[in-house]
Amino acid sequence: MASRQEINAAIKSNVLPKLKSQGFSGSFPHFRRIEGDMVDLISFQFDRHGIDD
Repeated sequence: MASRQEINAAIKSNVLPKLKSQGFSGSFPHFRRIEGDMVDLISFQFDRHGIDD
């Protein structure tokens, strides 16, 4: 199982560039995109107990 640090690094290197290119702003773990009267929010949350395989 990947560690929390490995998961964070994977999100930051693979997902964040795509979010930024789609117009999202903010910093890990909270991002937002405002378009007209609409707001898109993305927050990465982790289960404190990890994941079961």
